[in-house]
Amino acid sequence: MAYTTNLDGLCKDRLVNEAMEFLSEMVDQGIPPDDVTYSTTLHGFCSLGQLNEATKLFKEMVGGNVVPDTVTFNILVDGLCKEGMCVFEMMTEKGAEKNVCTYNALIDGYCLRSQMKEAKNVFDIMVGKGCAPDVHSYSILINGYCKSRRMNEGKSLLAEMSETELTPDTVTYSTVMQGLCHVGRPQEALKLFTEMCFSSLLPD
Repeated sequence: MAYTTNLDGLCKDRLVNEAMEFLSEMVDQGIPPDDVTYSTTLHGFCSLGQLNEATKLFKEMVGGNVVPDTVTFNILVDGLCKEGMCVFEMMTEKGAEKNVCTYNALIDGYCLRSQMKEAKNVFDIMVGKGCAPDVHSYSILINGYCKSRRMNEGKSLLAEMSETELTPDTVTYSTVMQGLCHVGRPQEALKLFTEMCFSSLLPD
């Protein structure tokens, strides 16, 4: 626990090389790293975009018979999918449960690459698996559609949220309003603005 706490501090200070030296020292002292230790260091690498190092460390983790949990996989999905890679299917192989954060990270990765068909497919898989999307799930997908200038799909998802008893937040409304303005539909944006205020959401 003491080593992991120090590793966490180094990674938060973006000192991942020092963190790896600390991890090696830990092993040399005969203290085996656990899944939390590895996840902390993996998060440090992914935060800096050092994905090759993250992948290498992950293989070392698995090779050392340390079983990655959902948190570990979520870190990798979030980091790797944004670069067009994905360890999503490996989760099934390893028996790790996918949660809403896992799906959100993968959807966001596809949206960042404007691969909206793939993003919506993951969203549908999530629903089909009985994992209920949250407001963030919808906001990510809506943002992807808006940036792709596919406003009808974005507005459709906004309406769908009400049907699932999820309340859109200020970020969700603002995303759609910005998208509508960019495609020359300011009157629709104004209508949404009024709707947002009527829902007791304060404009930021």
